[in-house]
Amino acid sequence: MDGMEWKRAKWSHTVKKLTKKFEAMAVKHSHHLISDNQGIADYYHKEYGQYSEVLEYGADLVSDFDVNTLEQYGLDPEAISC
Repeated sequence: MDGMEWKRAKWSHTVKKLTKKFEAMAVKHSHHLISDNQGIADYYHKEYGQYSEVLEYGADLVSDFDVNTLEQYGLDPEAISC
């Protein structure tokens, strides 16, 4: 369950209504809620009075990288664009 999926414009009125109902059922009957961002967690709390653990997508930023490491994998640093 993605949270607020029922608001997407691509869904018909019937699908939006069903998705909203399924969302409410899932929140009510779940033992734990997990959200991928704080906005969804805030929505669950405001809409349903339920708290949600936030586990965001992402990666650790690399602040120190030795370009020579690429040679171990046969990669050319000049061929990689960021």
